[in-house]
Amino acid sequence: MSASVPERGIAARLVADPGRTVALLGPNGAGKSTMLAVAAGLLRPDDAHVRLTGDAELVCQDQRAWVPPHRRPLTLLTQDASLFAGMSVLDNVAFGPRAEGLSRRHARAAARDWLDAVGLAGLASSRAETLSGGQAQRVALARALATAPAVLLLDEPFAALDVDAAGAMRALLAQLLRDVTVVMATHDLLDAAMLADDVVVMHDGAVAERGPLSEVLARPRHDFTASLVGRGLVRRDDGTSIAPRPSQVRVTTAHATLASGGGVTGAVRRVEAHADAVRIWVEVPGGRLGADVDPLTVDPRVLTPGTTVTCVVADGVESYGSSAA
Repeated sequence: MSASVPERGIAARLVADPGRTVALLGPNGAGKSTMLAVAAGLLRPDDAHVRLTGDAELVCQDQRAWVPPHRRPLTLLTQDASLFAGMSVLDNVAFGPRAEGLSRRHARAAARDWLDAVGLAGLASSRAETLSGGQAQRVALARALATAPAVLLLDEPFAALDVDAAGAMRALLAQLLRDVTVVMATHDLLDAAMLADDVVVMHDGAVAERGPLSEVLARPRHDFTASLVGRGLVRRDDGTSIAPRPSQVRVTTAHATLASGGGVTGAVRRVEAHADAVRIWVEVPGGRLGADVDPLTVDPRVLTPGTTVTCVVADGVESYGSSAA
């Protein structure tokens, strides 16, 4: 799909291969939710193209045609479960199959199977409004999958859950979505690490980079991606980049004698606690570097924002070429 939404500053193209999960990563306001809304048919910009391929190609939206949301074989699951109050859990899940023409008996049978799959078979007769947040989100997932969508769209599905419920939901999705085509909008690295095959990074309404999960996270080419994985990112004059882990960077005051090799000089911009160390971020030519230091042994000046320091990157850190999104 592709979409241009000038009033929101968005112009981007997104592709999801069949049976794979794509994590649409980016900060708040990057355009992730807008892209999912266009795909689902909830937003109808003048310039958009949504196409599904498979046994038969279906154009959901272009300059000639627009398919309304209820006729698109896509299901959108947001952080708001939006269950039907006053209805039982079973009837909530059976709603989609019933709307597609299944008999009440067959729709309920399918709903029971999906409730069993999400671990809530025992709550089939409960009213939706009596559920906890985590339970409601599981029911919403069962309802979404009961229609066998061609593509499942997830928009920050764990944002409203507490830590335990979110962890359980991620584990459930990892189990249930192995053969489902999924596009998941998130700003959480853990979501991508547990669930995604591929990553598309959005920033300021455009795609900043894309590729297989391991490739993008190990060799970030955009500052947001590097920050998300806790790495520095320095672009060199020869067009290559390095993204060392903070444990691979040694930092000292600029006037100290370096024990080995050369270094790059810059100013400390931010200092933050990190496990049993202190992580400092240094602005250097071409980007920034992070370094983990022991606050009990490091020169105290290193911990002061504005201090000029020298960073030395360990031998063996890979450099890699830049590429466009």
